[in-house]
Amino acid sequence: MGRFPKLSFLHIYDTDGRPPILLEDLVNVAKSLKTVGLNRALWDIDRVGSEIVTNKWPRWKIKFCVEEDFPCEDDFWLFQYN
Repeated sequence: MGRFPKLSFLHIYDTDGRPPILLEDLVNVAKSLKTVGLNRALWDIDRVGSEIVTNKWPRWKIKFCVEEDFPCEDDFWLFQYN
């Protein structure tokens, strides 16, 4: 993940259950991430100095998300078709 310095959106989906990855680990490795998805959950990532603040999206927002909810139209497209 650290090899992709411009990576701003990451969504990992596992059909067998929860992916064996911690949100905190992903955010600490990939410093450019702004939105992270694990299965059908999404978090906005805000960095305030050395502190990392994660804001989980409510279920209704994930289920009924639109392109304007994402910082980039590519992020919406990736989430929609994953």
